Amino acid sequence: MTRRRWGILGAVVLVVLAVVAIGPRRGDGPPLDPDSTGPAGVRGILDVLEEVGADVEVTDGVPTAAHETALVILDQMTDMQRDAVRGWVDDGGTLVVADPLSALAPGLGGVTSIAFTEPTIEPACDDPAVADVDRVSVADGIVFTLPAGASGCFPRNDGHWMVTEQVGRGHIVSLGGPFTLTNDLLDAADNAVLLVNLLQPVDGGAVRVIRGDDPVARGEDGLLDVLPEQVQVALLQIPLLWLAVLWWRAPRHGRPVWEDPPIRVDASETTVSTGHLLQRAGRAGDAGAVLRQQALVELHSRLGIPEDVHGEELIVLVADRTRLPADDLRRALGGPLPRTDDELVDLARRTAALRRALHRVDANRPPTDDLVPNRSPDRE
Repeated sequence: MTRRRWGILGAVVLVVLAVVAIGPRRGDGPPLDPDSTGPAGVRGILDVLEEVGADVEVTDGVPTAAHETALVILDQMTDMQRDAVRGWVDDGGTLVVADPLSALAPGLGGVTSIAFTEPTIEPACDDPAVADVDRVSVADGIVFTLPAGASGCFPRNDGHWMVTEQVGRGHIVSLGGPFTLTNDLLDAADNAVLLVNLLQPVDGGAVRVIRGDDPVARGEDGLLDVLPEQVQVALLQIPLLWLAVLWWRAPRHGRPVWEDPPIRVDASETTVSTGHLLQRAGRAGDAGAVLRQQALVELHSRLGIPEDVHGEELIVLVADRTRLPADDLRRALGGPLPRTDDELVDLARRTAALRRALHRVDANRPPTDDLVPNRSPDRE
């Protein structure tokens, strides 16, 4: 193992200890965030680069002549920024693209997994960047098809996990996934050695990590922000039109008319109240007549008995349907009216029992056949 490799591994150990010490204060942050010290963050490799003497900048801007290398973790650049970065590479810069879906990366060729596992990959190439690198550990990686004139390392499944293309005087190095940069995999295999070899400036220049400032790619814009201006105006007019309709329909012309709402009183409550008033007036007979009439109206309606059925014929039919004693029905529906309060109370008790029985009876059950009255033509 060379002195350089030992130095990089020592820097990784120091960074891991620092992450453990200050991680709770920084917080995990979102995945692949350059400022995140959580397992899915990529702060660790940036700290390693600083430990070996590199000046690291994380910004939205395009690299300048002062930067030797640049890193794109996730391509969130606009087309204009992407063209400017390609121009910077053409002038001699080295760009490492860890986003396989970036427009700067070559075509996709497959995945790195073998039988649902992710074994480490050997370089199998003579690229100077893989010096001292025996294997790298990847997770959910992608392999690229090799463009004409490009060189590939870390072959797997008929593709290459790392592809280097010369653009003008510079190079674009595409990696098959950003997860190799994460804090969780930084100390796995020789990941840190490879990343330092790719990103550490040779002449003491700076390293720029490009975030990109495309608000759509970064998820900072909402749905309305990505809609055309004409659609936004149309959507704004809908609530304005609704408010205009409410304003037009809401006013009432003239002075408001105050009307007391009618009070709804059930017929049964009216009958009972009338009986109470007659009882208080000492007119027990009239009160009894009211209670009896209410009971007759209710049983004719509930049992469907014609109103011209009365007397003993009515008593027999009601007794059959309600199962009440015929004598009780005769006292409730016939006989002399009460003359005293005690007799009125007795009549009220019997009519109440009849009304309760009427509510329990099945109105659809026909009467017993031999109790159905034979209607004479003159009564029909």
